Amino acid sequence: MGRAALLLLLTLSCCGADLQQAAKPPISLSPARAGANLTNELRSVWPGIARATNAWAVAIRQQPQWAEVTNATIAEVPAQAEKGIALAQLRLGYAYFAGDGVEQDYFNASHWLLKAAEAQLAPAQFLIGIAYLDGLGLPQKFEEAVEQFNKSADQGFADAEFQLGLCYLRGGPGVNQAPARAIKFLLRAAEQGKADAQQFVAWCFASGTGTPEDSSQAFYWCSRAADQGLETSQDFLGMFYGSGYGTNQDWAQAVIWFRRAADQGLATAQMHLAQCYASGKGVPADPAQALNWWQAAAKQGYPSAQFHSGLAFYEGVGVARDESSAFGWFEKAARQQHVGAQLYLGLCFWKGIGVAKEAEAAQRWWQEAALRGITHRLPEMGDDATDVEKWWRQVADQGNPRIQCCLAEFYRFGRGVPQNESEALKWYRKACESGDVRALQAAAWMLATCPNSQVRDGRSAIEFARKAAAATKRKDPRTLDILAAAYAESSQFNKATNTEKEAIALTQDDDLRTEYQSRLKLYQAKSPFRTQDMLLRLPQLE
Repeated sequence: MGRAALLLLLTLSCCGADLQQAAKPPISLSPARAGANLTNELRSVWPGIARATNAWAVAIRQQPQWAEVTNATIAEVPAQAEKGIALAQLRLGYAYFAGDGVEQDYFNASHWLLKAAEAQLAPAQFLIGIAYLDGLGLPQKFEEAVEQFNKSADQGFADAEFQLGLCYLRGGPGVNQAPARAIKFLLRAAEQGKADAQQFVAWCFASGTGTPEDSSQAFYWCSRAADQGLETSQDFLGMFYGSGYGTNQDWAQAVIWFRRAADQGLATAQMHLAQCYASGKGVPADPAQALNWWQAAAKQGYPSAQFHSGLAFYEGVGVARDESSAFGWFEKAARQQHVGAQLYLGLCFWKGIGVAKEAEAAQRWWQEAALRGITHRLPEMGDDATDVEKWWRQVADQGNPRIQCCLAEFYRFGRGVPQNESEALKWYRKACESGDVRALQAAAWMLATCPNSQVRDGRSAIEFARKAAAATKRKDPRTLDILAAAYAESSQFNKATNTEKEAIALTQDDDLRTEYQSRLKLYQAKSPFRTQDMLLRLPQLE
């Protein structure tokens, strides 16, 4: 895995899947993880005071009402809070916020926590910051949240330092984005042992956000978080070892960390582990184990894992071939816009693999794939442009002329792959074997007009163009225009001129007539036509 891919995966996994904000982590983690983290933070706010060694916690325990409030039942605390005891107000506000012993009620929580915050109790200031940040019992006000987090962080409250760091990373209404300030607070929380903060610090050092890029620091902080059992950091650490980023490349170590995260149910780690078993990196190659881990992630809804599961059943690798299962997994992934799945799903419909033959459905799914093309963006973990190109070639090799023409266009124009006219011509020729008119047209046009003399072949151009003209009974002006270009490339200018006149007489399109007339003048001057663009716009998989 290259460094660029590693950093993108770190961004996606650490900061959620907002690609438009890839360089700017959102305020919190992905929604599901954010909810879990917030619950964990809330659960530790009150009980954590008894264990914390920070100055703020020591000061709270030294208050004369500490034993009174701590020993009281939750039913007795409201009376204490009404008397103005700040500790009781904190405990009651926390209880309402977390639903601890009482029904969760953010409005009551905020009422009591605001009073405790006025008494400068750091946990209350932190929880009020959360309330303002997420609109829980208080109006959603980013600037107010940052102010409360700052007050709590000034007392060394690690959770507040972490949230403050995230706020400065993103910026928001009334608060400018300030990565350098963000890393300062994230480091303070990380140094206190907060695993999520350590993970974000690793991301900052790896991406050069708020601090110069430092791979060794990224590795160090990622290791700290991974050692605490944070599954996403364990996955990142596996990527560090696999890529050799910040450490020596060691696939055996990578597998160890992927497995720890995968065993905790982290789908991205399960996919990484599947790739290791599939490729034999760090472990002996084991297709059956690879499939087990692909399916573990697939059941969590990850389209790449669903596609690879389908591919295993389709090819009978690591499992008995099962066309129905292959189709099912391809369909799930295709509906999530996985290019490979769309290609193979189209193939299933075209050939009747695991489903009844349905040419229209095949063309529909191939059109979806064509719109996405061969892209250098990572659809998910490990599916790079080389993978996508391989899937296009494998499916196109099955013989459908439309998809072969589409692949030819990608190579012709360098769409997602390096431009390669020889590869383009190879796929056009394959498509021509079926007698498909559009393939014959495209191949003839390229052979006749390509600026690269090593590609041009007038004899073959005439052969393909004649077949296309016969199939259209010489009634299609575009086909005749292509045939004229083929004659011109072979220096048969009289035929080129006469054929171009036929095309002009048939066309009803004024713009096309103008094009054809300009080419006619070339042929009358005994000059062939050369173009950097194709007359036929592909892909059109209708």
